[in-house]
Amino acid sequence: MREAGFTTLVISQRLGISPRTLQRHFARHGTVKGCATAAMLREARDELIGAAANDEAVRQEITTMILDDLAHARHLRQIMVDASAAMTANSLSDAVLVMRAAAAYSTALKNTSDLIRNAGLSGQAEGEHLPELVVTELTIEDVKRMTEGLMVDAN
Repeated sequence: MREAGFTTLVISQRLGISPRTLQRHFARHGTVKGCATAAMLREARDELIGAAANDEAVRQEITTMILDDLAHARHLRQIMVDASAAMTANSLSDAVLVMRAAAAYSTALKNTSDLIRNAGLSGQAEGEHLPELVVTELTIEDVKRMTEGLMVDAN
């Protein structure tokens, strides 16, 4: 399993052997993480994933972790919304702090959105993408045509 790339902790939990015992065994036998062939890697991963998928306790733990992550994401988003109302600058030093807060706000918003999307709760089918928004600069002629069109529609 170690040669297939699994961590000592995963192997320890799977086999019921302490991580330190495994580390000594790996050192004694020269086992290197990730040096297995592709076939060995597939076999070891399939075995571990198959065992985890059939284990009700593992499924329950995964469900609990997802629900916990979603609760934290929602809580964090509410804190950000509440704090964003106070993001104003009265001086240059305040402006720097507001910009830092805005950057952190943006990062947290993206991370929580990714978490919700990856949990499959965004209401969007997997592989489905949002439509592309294209912004173009209007010329004076474009504006005139649009204005004339509005006047014709109004009549």
